[in-house]
Amino acid sequence: MIREIDLPVDHSALSVLEDWFTALFADAGWSSPGRVRTRIELATHEVCVNVVDHSGLTRCDRLHVRGAVDDRGVTVHVSDGGAAPDRTRMAVEPVPGVPQEGGYGLMIVRKLVDDFEHTREGAVNTWRLHVHRPPAGGAR
Repeated sequence: MIREIDLPVDHSALSVLEDWFTALFADAGWSSPGRVRTRIELATHEVCVNVVDHSGLTRCDRLHVRGAVDDRGVTVHVSDGGAAPDRTRMAVEPVPGVPQEGGYGLMIVRKLVDDFEHTREGAVNTWRLHVHRPPAGGAR
C-alpha cells in the first residue's frame, strides 16, 4: 500500500504526519504497527525538520512524502528541491561529551531506522528510510 502527501516547508505543516501515518498503516491492514510505526514516524519527522531548517527552502516550497507498507516493513521517501546537504557534515556523528552544534538529527534517524540513505538527482534530494517488520511474535 502506498500513500503520498505534499507539505509546505514549514514546521507547523508537519503536524499532519501523525494522521498520515495512521492512514498509511490502516490502508495496509496493520492494525497494531507498534514500535515500527513509532520508529518510522519519528525518523520521518526528523528528516522533515532537517529539510525545513537546512534546505534553504521557504514555506512557498513543498516537500513530498511517500510511504509504502508491505510484508517486509515500511519505507518512506522524503523529497525536496532544496540545497544539497553537506555530505561531510552528514557523515560525522556527534561524540558524547564533546560539544557540537548540529548533527544530532541525522544521528537520531540512523538509530531509529534499519536502512537510511540520501540521494540527489538533479535538483532533488531524496531521503529513504526503512524499518523492517519484525518476525511474527517479535517486537522490534
